[in-house]
Amino acid sequence: MVSIGLIFNRRSGHYILHIYVPSLSLVILSWLSFLMSPSDIANRLALVTTMLVSMVFLHGETNTSLPPVSYAKASDWFVLVSFAFILLTLLESSWVYRTARTFTSETGSKQVRNKKTWLQCFMKQKEDKMSAIDKQSENHCHGLSSEQTTSNEGHSSLAAFIDRISLFLFPLFYTGFNIFYWFYYMY
Repeated sequence: MVSIGLIFNRRSGHYILHIYVPSLSLVILSWLSFLMSPSDIANRLALVTTMLVSMVFLHGETNTSLPPVSYAKASDWFVLVSFAFILLTLLESSWVYRTARTFTSETGSKQVRNKKTWLQCFMKQKEDKMSAIDKQSENHCHGLSSEQTTSNEGHSSLAAFIDRISLFLFPLFYTGFNIFYWFYYMY
């Protein structure tokens, strides 16, 4: 009886350049939102949402170029976890924005009546210096109590603290995942 054994090896360079490097880049780019102001929610969400859509596109392109199989491949797991990290970045951005906008229960009722936050008044004053048209709004902003501005600053500093912690923890956990992933699939 004659038997033949065939061993096939794939070159990993193609997969590294077309799957792993773009996924890694998208995850790292999504972390730029941690460096943005907590109140800049539009730009933060635009950045992270763009990274999410790019990740979905990358996964779709990857699957069309590979043969279909009935199980999750190693590259699928990598892309899926990278997608999860970007999604968590989106959730963190929303949480930070919410934290920056939330006020304590004592100043909450005053804030609802005044309908202007310290940050809005600050921005309005900057605009008023350029136009000098809306003096009533400027006077309203000077009337904010120190309790309200302290509350706003406290929540802003909490939001900034969450961003700093996230800027440390997200890369740490993603690096841990990469170490586990490459050791698991290489050995």
